[in-house]
Amino acid sequence: MIKLAAIDLDGTLLGADHETITPRTADALRVAQDAGIRVVISTGRMYRNIPEAVREACQADYVISSNGAALWDTRSNTIVYGKPIRYAKAGQIIGLLGREHVYYEMYYQGSSYADRSCYDAIDRDLLPDWYEKRIRVHSKPVDNALNFVVVEKRDVEKFNIPFLKEDTYKRLWNEIAALGGVEVVSSLGNNIEVNAAGADKGDALMHLCNHLGIDRTEVMAFGDSGNDVQMLGYAGVSIAMANAAPYVKTLASYVCPSNEEDGVAVVLEDLVKKYQSA
Repeated sequence: MIKLAAIDLDGTLLGADHETITPRTADALRVAQDAGIRVVISTGRMYRNIPEAVREACQADYVISSNGAALWDTRSNTIVYGKPIRYAKAGQIIGLLGREHVYYEMYYQGSSYADRSCYDAIDRDLLPDWYEKRIRVHSKPVDNALNFVVVEKRDVEKFNIPFLKEDTYKRLWNEIAALGGVEVVSSLGNNIEVNAAGADKGDALMHLCNHLGIDRTEVMAFGDSGNDVQMLGYAGVSIAMANAAPYVKTLASYVCPSNEEDGVAVVLEDLVKKYQSA
């Protein structure tokens, strides 16, 4: 019996606007929770960038954010398990990114921060309107990223370097990976996401299940991209969206309709019906 459903956001639960869910999906989440299935949001986003539509529809006690670098208890708004990049290593990454003159975000304690100089480096020819809006709303400027992290000894949950040119994307990916002690993944277009080695959605989900006394065979996970791979691998039942990357589909137990076709709702509705008829 499925006791917990871990659900990615972008490309999975959310629509094409990356902000809303359909009434059908909202209803399916509520019905699943009423049936005793614990719903957990598992996202690459920072904790404070969970869309309001999701928070209203899904009264989740826990949220996995920053690709698994932080597991939040939503009742107390505290991190109950985390695996951030230590500040010294984060400083190395900041130095490398500064030489590249690209926009990047640092996720810390559930919020996003960016060096003021980064805003001038945004390539608006590559950046979608919806993402630029997200930056304006959620990214907090700091005067000096190295001071913010290294001098003040802040461990970073995740670095996000979005929508890069192809050559910059490949070069940065290799340079960051060569630093060691980090995981480099991508969940959307030519973006790079950097976490501490071993920090991923699967690791955070495992720790949550151990805390709750839920076996992995009782877990269903939904995802569509590279940062979902470990989570799908951990879950007893793994669901890839129809819009998922081809290699993600090969790793999943099943493929459901796309995020724009209420794929998550279709699966949850069928699951609840099976339990009600049993």
